[in-house]
Formats: sequence, structure tokens, C-alpha cells
Amino acid sequence: MTLRRDQRVLVRLAFGALAFGALVLLWELLALQAPHGPASIDAFPEPIAALRSTAFTIGLLALGAAWVAPFAAPDELPAPWLAFAVAGAVGTLGVLGWGAAGGRFGLQLHDPIPSDRTYAWTRVLVQGAATLPLLDLARRVLLRRGAPEPRRDAEGPAAESAAERTTAERAAAEQAAAERAAAERPADEGRTERAARELRAAERAEARAEG
Repeated sequence: MTLRRDQRVLVRLAFGALAFGALVLLWELLALQAPHGPASIDAFPEPIAALRSTAFTIGLLALGAAWVAPFAAPDELPAPWLAFAVAGAVGTLGVLGWGAAGGRFGLQLHDPIPSDRTYAWTRVLVQGAATLPLLDLARRVLLRRGAPEPRRDAEGPAAESAAERTTAERAAAEQAAAERAAAERPADEGRTERAARELRAAERAEARAEG
């Protein structure tokens, strides 16, 4: 199976997101260690867990998008769609990484701390924009834009029966032509043999006349 260009882009995005999620998982594991332990780090595990789960979710969604892409677009998904999807995924992971590094949860839109309030609004806007390509992909699939062999699906059994009739008529015509050729072949051979006998008789008559 050969992947299309848009599918390759989405598969690469999925691989990158899943690999990034695996690295964040190690970061989360270190953040969950007991304080003052040899492997502990000074970080809140909850924002890191949110980054990890989002990275894995983006990876799985990208794989799903690559699978349904042929059903959503007849040829390929538009380049702006791919660019927006990749930018949304990278932006979401970047914003959550910013929050995980600073220990921000980003849950209070009216947080009294200006930096936390800015982070909360940025997170909401970026994640909201990142969902737009997924909504558009779902819309394309529901409308069955670019479904494989749309014409055959639309025509249904009538098209199949018409094709079967055409094939049967072609086979019958070929068989009739073969039968006519077989019937004409003995007649042609008989005419050739009769002409040869007449020629030999004429030659014998001419020889007797000369003698």
C-alpha cells in the first residue's frame, strides 16, 4: 500500500507526537518521585501529565486522520489544512510544555496572577484552534467528500447490471463472428479447389487441341 503525501505528513506528525509523549512520560515519572530522593525533580506532576496525555492523544488522532484521509478528500487533503493541523498540534504541545515547565495549570481564566491568566487564555485559544482541522475532517467524512469510487457507489446495482449486459453482448458478438468465420472457411476452400480443377481441365483440353 502506497501512502499519499497528506497521509505521510499525518503519520510523521503521529510519530513525532508519540515519541514526544514517551519523553514526557519519563519527565512525569521523575516528578512523581518522593521529595529529596536521588531521582526526584522539583516540578508539579499534574501539568506534566496533561502534556503527556495530550501528546499521546494527538499522535492517535493523527493516525486516525491518516486512515480516513482517502474518505475525506478525493485526491489529497489541501496543503493549508495540513499546515494548520501541524501548527495546531505543535502549538498545543508548546503551550502545555510552557505550563508544565512553569508549574501552571491554566484552569482559571481570571487568575489574579497575570502570567497564569495569560497562560490560561493562550491555552484555551490554541487548543480551540487546534480542534478546527479535526472538525473539518469529520465534516468531510460525513458528507462523503472524496469517498473511493463515488460514481460506482452512486449508480449502485443499475451500473453493475449495465456493465454485465455490455460484457455479455460483447461476448455474444465475438462468438457470432467466430462462427461466421468457421462457416465461411470450408466454402472458400471449396471454391479454391473447384477453380484448380477447372484450370487443370482447361490445360488438358488445350494440350489435346495442340496434339
